Amino acid sequence: MIVELEQPFVWPDPPQQMDDWEPERYKRTQEEGWREQTGDPGGKVREKSSNVKQLAERLLNGTERWKGINPTFVGVGGGSSMELPLR
Repeated sequence: MIVELEQPFVWPDPPQQMDDWEPERYKRTQEEGWREQTGDPGGKVREKSSNVKQLAERLLNGTERWKGINPTFVGVGGGSSMELPLR
């Protein structure tokens, strides 16, 4: 839907004092919500994702080589999803 305004909309300036919005409480609430959604009270999911990020960086930098997929598991499951060539 399109509306025609009498005056053009102007975004307000960002607040100078964030104390009224309680940023620490907001951050804490976000963390708690993340833990509840993932079922991960100890933060293991984030730890694993940071490990994956570090591995990706090492692979891109060339400090580590990709080990590939164990050929034993290629084609297991009977699905017709993705077949990877063996090297």
